[in-house]
Amino acid sequence: RAKESFDSMVAERDVIFVQRCYVMIGGDQSQQFLQLRLLKHLIEMDIHKSDSKLELPPNDETTIRHKYLQGISRIDLSKKQARVRLSSEISIRQQMPTFKIELPSFDLVDTIPLPLPHVADDWGVAQLFRFLKPEYICSILKLLLVERSLLVVGHSSEVVTSCICALLQLIKPFQWASNWLPLLPLDMIDFVSSPVPFVAGMVCNNAKFAEIIRMNEVKDAMKEG
Repeated sequence: RAKESFDSMVAERDVIFVQRCYVMIGGDQSQQFLQLRLLKHLIEMDIHKSDSKLELPPNDETTIRHKYLQGISRIDLSKKQARVRLSSEISIRQQMPTFKIELPSFDLVDTIPLPLPHVADDWGVAQLFRFLKPEYICSILKLLLVERSLLVVGHSSEVVTSCICALLQLIKPFQWASNWLPLLPLDMIDFVSSPVPFVAGMVCNNAKFAEIIRMNEVKDAMKEG
C-alpha cells in the first residue's frame, strides 16, 4: 500500500525529487540578481552533465563545482557600477552601462545591464499586479499613507510576504513607522483589534478565509478602518 500511495503521489506530481540543494547565506540584497544568475548557470552545468553520457568521478565533479563557486565569489560590482541608478530622463536610444561576467573556463560569458534589478521588491510588485487591479493597489497605498491597518491574506507565505514588502517599498519616500508583521499566525487573529496601525500577513485556505471574514473581531476592525 505504501508503494501504491507513493506511485500515486508521483503521478499527481505531489513529489519533487531534488538532486542537489544550494543555500545562499548572507550577501548583499542589491546584488541578489547577480548571485542567482551565476547559480542558475551552475545548475545548468549540472543538468548538462547529467544529460550527457560522460560520467565524472565524484571527486572530480566536486572539485569542478568548488572551483566554480570560488570563481563566482570573486565576481562583484565596482563601487561605480553599484551606484548606477535609473533616471526619468533616460532616452530610449541612450546606451545603459553594463556589467560583464567572464568565466571562460566554465563557458560563462554574459553581459547584464545596470542597475541590477532588486529581486525581492520587483517580484513582489509583479505579484501585486498579478492578483490586484491597479486601482485597488492605488487605494491600498492611499490607506497606508494615512496609517490605516492592512491585513494581507493568501495561500502562499512567499506571495504574502513579498506583497507586503512591495507595498512598503511603493510608499517611498515615506516609511511605515508602525507595526509590521510579515506573517501572523492564525491563532493570533485577535491582533486585528489592535488600536495601533499595523501591516500584517496571514496564510490560509479559502475555507479558513471565509471563517476569518465572519469573525466579530475582523468585522469590527473593518468598520473602524
